[in-house]
Amino acid sequence: MLEERILKKLLAYDYIEYGSSGRKYDKSMQLTFLKSRSPLNNIPFILTDFNIRLLSSEIVHATYCTESNDTGIKSLRSSIWKLNEGQWQMFFHQGTPTK
Repeated sequence: MLEERILKKLLAYDYIEYGSSGRKYDKSMQLTFLKSRSPLNNIPFILTDFNIRLLSSEIVHATYCTESNDTGIKSLRSSIWKLNEGQWQMFFHQGTPTK
C-alpha cells in the first residue's frame, strides 16, 4: 500500500503523538490504524493557518488548524520535524480540540 510506505518514511522510528482524542500513539499504532482505513483518496480535513518555524537547521515546528469535513470538529495541530539522514521525519505531533 502506497500510503503505508510513505508514512513509514515520514514518521521517525521513535515517533510519538498525543491525539486530539487524548490518546497517545506511536509509529506502529499509526501504521496499524492506516491499514484499517480505506485508501486515502481525499483529505478528510480542511487545513488553515499553516505555519512553519525554523528551530534549527535540522528541526522545524509546524502548526495549523484542522476542521473535519464530516463533523466540523476543529483542532489545533503541532508537529516537530527533524532532518534525519537527508529525510525529513515527524517525531512528535499533538492535536488539541478547540471550541
